[in-house]
Amino acid sequence: MADISELCDVLAVVLRGWSVTDSIEECVVEGLRDEPGFHWSNPGVYSVAFQAGGKQYRCVMKRLGQHSKREVPIYRFLSAFTEFPMPKLYYAMFDDVSEDYWFLMEQCVAYPSATQASVFWEQVGRLLGHIHGRFWGRADSLPRVFHLRRPRETPRCLLDALLTDVKSLDGRSAEIVRQEIGLSSQVTFSASARADGEFSVVKSSSVKCLVHGAFHAPEIMWRLVSGKYDPVAVDWEKSRVGWPEDDLAVCGSLLAEGREELASILMQTYFTSLSSYEVCPDCNVILEASREAGLALKLKTSRWILRQYLKMREEESYGEWLRWAREELRLSLEWVSDEMGIARLIA
Repeated sequence: MADISELCDVLAVVLRGWSVTDSIEECVVEGLRDEPGFHWSNPGVYSVAFQAGGKQYRCVMKRLGQHSKREVPIYRFLSAFTEFPMPKLYYAMFDDVSEDYWFLMEQCVAYPSATQASVFWEQVGRLLGHIHGRFWGRADSLPRVFHLRRPRETPRCLLDALLTDVKSLDGRSAEIVRQEIGLSSQVTFSASARADGEFSVVKSSSVKCLVHGAFHAPEIMWRLVSGKYDPVAVDWEKSRVGWPEDDLAVCGSLLAEGREELASILMQTYFTSLSSYEVCPDCNVILEASREAGLALKLKTSRWILRQYLKMREEESYGEWLRWAREELRLSLEWVSDEMGIARLIA
């Protein structure tokens, strides 16, 4: 997309699809950026507001690079399914010659912050049930773009990687981590037999389905229709054939925060949503696999948060994120310690 005039030409095509023939009178494009740190927004996401025939329209444009261009064919395929829980696709461009990859989609909204947490996570469970249920047990029939080889790491492997990261810190960084987070590079953590055995093998629910691939709260938006909020998932570039627990690892965040009740609500609604697709899985197997996937996710994200913390701690604009990062690391690693039966990672 070279300039605003080309975008207006595309928007005119979109309007004709809606049976609107009026000329575009005004078009304003603005970058969508969250507060630093919380979503690490893709700088290629833009809000597009335009006017035709005296009426205002809005959509979102997402520009992609080589690393994420697969999201275009993913959107094209999934948007063909009526009521699939993702923003509506209006237009898509995929051109390897010019390396031009982008699409226009429905602009959704954030969920009201005053809403009860139980209602929010109930809706999230319903959302995941619809994503997984659509291709449950027949994910092998999905197009090739969804078939990625993504090795699954065990909690024990990720724990060892985290400890290696901490022990390899230079003196100043090690002191920062010890003082500000409570994680010491001088401590040797002896894993129990439970961690050596039980958490050295990946548990799997065995049934494959379509997964979002990077499912967590910031990837959830809401479609507001007649005063009702319906959840949709965004950022599908990591979507693939996988296992239910790949997405249900989100429960790990709730469990780490001591919100067992909300995790239970999410799972109950998830299984109810699956039943609408005549899917009746072994709930206990999925629950066990999801809990372990949550451990793996917490360890993996803890490594990432720790690296970002050391990079960003001098940036004043990231002050709120840094406070969140310290608390997130503390909660996550205390929960991991308890779940894996190992010496506590946080002093």
